[in-house]
Amino acid sequence: YEELGDQRSRAVTLGDIAQISLNQGDIENAFEYLKESYEICLQLGALDGICFIGLQLGQLLCYFNQTEEGLAILKRSKEGFIQLQQPQMAQQIDEIMKDI
Repeated sequence: YEELGDQRSRAVTLGDIAQISLNQGDIENAFEYLKESYEICLQLGALDGICFIGLQLGQLLCYFNQTEEGLAILKRSKEGFIQLQQPQMAQQIDEIMKDI
């Protein structure tokens, strides 16, 4: 991906690897993959990536006691889901944030 300059595919792949890591209980590596994927999504202005990756990253930041940053990312994801006309996802984030 890097040779081709396809950063969007790189962000998607990193997100997929993060999901695999989470499924295997490897939270630390998942966190690193999500951070990198999220940064790429921000640089590209990829709203869908910002929302979905941010949903996972925000929760992990809160898990690692970086609550302020985690909540800010979750809020950004919620706003993005509203823009993408996915109110059920925005509602899901509201529920997550209530428990933090």
